[in-house]
Amino acid sequence: MLKENETVLHFNCSTKTMFLGCTVEVLVNSRTYDDIKSFNNTCHHKDGMCQPDRCACSVECNEFAWNTTVQSDSINNTFGCGSRLYENGNTYKAKTSLKWNGDDFITIPQVLDIINVRPPTTVPDPNTSQKGNKTNLVSKSKIFKQAFHKLESWVLAWPKKS
Repeated sequence: MLKENETVLHFNCSTKTMFLGCTVEVLVNSRTYDDIKSFNNTCHHKDGMCQPDRCACSVECNEFAWNTTVQSDSINNTFGCGSRLYENGNTYKAKTSLKWNGDDFITIPQVLDIINVRPPTTVPDPNTSQKGNKTNLVSKSKIFKQAFHKLESWVLAWPKKS
């Protein structure tokens, strides 16, 4: 039962590809709050197996959900997810967050960093390096759009008024 100053928030983080290691990091104020991992068709987090009222995973490793109870003084806290993604031989670290204003969520821009670039298969021509950079930027932009299909959130339960 919720106390008067508590609210349950639900988050659903998904990607069009799949999260590396079938794991997402749950972030609160840009710090790790929990890790959720799908393993052998079961869903786990820092305290063991996920219970339906706490967290959930898809077996395809592309969607994770979690619930958290917040106090009314949690206004302006950020909630999000982060993970690694793999596309075209490159590994990316991606993060997306929402800011809770007490009534609704405000979207914060996604962060996408390339952390491992596949080695080129040919020796680059110094005269075309500028063109190569443009290709990398276009590729990164495409990955950015796919990184997080969506981070949805909604209020599951408001406190009962006395």
